[in-house]
Amino acid sequence: IHQRPNAAGDNAQWTRGGADTGANYSQCSEITPNDATDYVESNTANQIDDYELEATPAALESTDTINVVMVGCRAAVSDATGGDPDIVLRIKSASGGTVEESASLDCNSTTWASPAPLPANRNYQLVLYDLPGASTTGWSKSTLDTAQIGVREAVTDLHFARVSTIWLSVDHKPGGAAPSSIIHPVLGNEEIEGAMFGGQVVR
Repeated sequence: IHQRPNAAGDNAQWTRGGADTGANYSQCSEITPNDATDYVESNTANQIDDYELEATPAALESTDTINVVMVGCRAAVSDATGGDPDIVLRIKSASGGTVEESASLDCNSTTWASPAPLPANRNYQLVLYDLPGASTTGWSKSTLDTAQIGVREAVTDLHFARVSTIWLSVDHKPGGAAPSSIIHPVLGNEEIEGAMFGGQVVR
C-alpha cells in the first residue's frame, strides 16, 4: 500500500512553488506526479517539511505483519549549473517522535526523478524494517496511522531542491488466526480391518 500526505506535520519550513494549493503538504500529495505544476522547494540548510499521512486502508488489518516501509519522493533541482543542494528523507512513528533520516541525496538534475533524486539510481534510500532509531519493534497499523514523513535540506546551494510528491510505501503480510489443528482419531484393529489404504484392503 502507499500512504500520502494529508495534513501538516511537525514542520513546514519549505516554500510552496508553482501553483499554490494553500498548504505545503498538499503541494506534494497527488497520486500522479504533476512535477512542475506544484511542489515545495528550499535552498537553506536544515529547513524541514514533515507531513502527516492518510489513514491506512481497511485492507491492512491490525494483525498484519509489516515487512518493510520505504519513503519515496520525486525530486529535482531548479538549476543544474554550479553546486547542487542535498536533501535527506525523514520518517517518525508519531508527532515529536524519534526521527530516522536517509543518507544525503544530491539533487543535481532538473529532470524529475523518483523514488529518490537521480544520483540514487532511482532506488529507495530510506528503508526501515523496525521503528525509527535503534528500536527493534516492528511497525504496525497503529504506528503507520500516526507516522509522519518528510524532507530536510542538508546542504545549501544557490539553487533550489524541489519535491513534487512524497509517499510511504508499505509491504505487509496478512495476519489473522492460525489454522486449527486437525485431530486424528486412534482406531482399534477391528476398526482398521477392512478399510482401504492405498488401494489395498487391510486384512
